Amino acid sequence: MNFYAYTPNQDGEEPYGTSGRVVFTCSNAKAAEQRAESMLGTKRFVLFSFTRFHSPKTHKLLRISK
Repeated sequence: MNFYAYTPNQDGEEPYGTSGRVVFTCSNAKAAEQRAESMLGTKRFVLFSFTRFHSPKTHKLLRISK
């Protein structure tokens, strides 16, 4: 499965640029949460699964932490 995670800025929005964002593959959603946390270095992130990255219709929101 494909996943996309980012650390929101102070306004809770997606950051600009490449800092604080990761795209990766993982076997399941639970493992993806743990991997995103370790890659971003924080428990505060937004996690999506997707099949086609540039097609928002294929994105599924899995986790929002504030």
